Amino acid sequence: MLLVNIDHSNILKIFGDVKNEKVCFKSIPIFFKDELETRKIIETLEEKLKNSNSIQDHYVLLLYWLLRRNGIRDFSYKNVERLGKSKPYSQNEVLIDKNVDPQKQHIIPFSKLRDVLGEEDLKRTSKHPANNIGNITYISKNLNNYETGLGDEFINLEDEPKENKLAHFLEGEEIENQYKYLIDQFSKSEDSKNKGKLKDEYEKFCSLRRKEIIKGFGEWLNELDKLVFQDLNISSFENLTDESIKIVATDPMLEDTNKKGKKTDEKEFFNELQKNKNEKIISAFREIYEKFKSENRIEWGQGGFKPIFYLNDKKVNDLFRFHSNAILQVNFGKMKKFSIENVSIKIKEWFENRGIKFTSNNIPKIDFEKILPHFDSFKELLFELSQYK
Repeated sequence: MLLVNIDHSNILKIFGDVKNEKVCFKSIPIFFKDELETRKIIETLEEKLKNSNSIQDHYVLLLYWLLRRNGIRDFSYKNVERLGKSKPYSQNEVLIDKNVDPQKQHIIPFSKLRDVLGEEDLKRTSKHPANNIGNITYISKNLNNYETGLGDEFINLEDEPKENKLAHFLEGEEIENQYKYLIDQFSKSEDSKNKGKLKDEYEKFCSLRRKEIIKGFGEWLNELDKLVFQDLNISSFENLTDESIKIVATDPMLEDTNKKGKKTDEKEFFNELQKNKNEKIISAFREIYEKFKSENRIEWGQGGFKPIFYLNDKKVNDLFRFHSNAILQVNFGKMKKFSIENVSIKIKEWFENRGIKFTSNNIPKIDFEKILPHFDSFKELLFELSQYK
């Protein structure tokens, strides 16, 4: 959403209309399915990143998290040792995270660009091509320091491991050659004719690096898409229909976080379940319900019931939720409390052996139709759980 830069007022309107944060977050991909399609985002990024000319631009801020995802480290400390300085850290090049106070670094040093561009009043905070995202990366505060670090010196890419060049989007023959060429040309910048040429060559370098950054954002988005698709049980944004928002908004699993809604009771639940034409599902739910009811181990929520289990004499609910629209919800995160007997592993394997994958702590939806062919086995698993103390 930040890459698309959707108007915040539109998002706030959704929250106001839906009035349920869980429903709202599930609804956002549906409301903005056209804007959030990765292919379309990537198509618009080239122009947006070309105009990302401020170190406070939100694309530059997003670049930090993309670089963190890549596992960036400081540039080689050989760069500062050649300047006669000690290494900024006693260990090898540090991983860039909050512990080293990350700072933005101009790959082509800002002071050298200011001289070439002939704009003495140009500032680091200015909106200017000197501050374009193609020229920005992140390094530690110590390496970015004039006294202990690089100051306004170029780095030597030949000192960099391939994986760190890749992480900083500086790997590849074309971009590395362009960077080395710029270093050489900046040494001749006193020539006024050369200054004009340097502007073009600098923009070429930024353009090459922006292309790599866009690829990086694309890979990241594809990973995020998979998580969204799994959550919504679709294969692509094209599978979202106009009815999708209605389905999400009426999903009984999305309970009111304020717990102010009316809880379902037995009569209401089974009346609603009767609308399901599959008598086998109705019979299965009834069998599970009666078993736990006989032991006074049923808890009702909005839209469904939750069998109660015990571990070390402590009540553990919400492991499973049975909903009146014939949906089963599994809270695998809470099942980990049973890890003392490896029960959580056993349950995970039970589902995965039947083609139902756990992609996070929770499975939002399992159509009970998928459980029916294995109901006897599922029932045994459930009743076995009820025996743990």
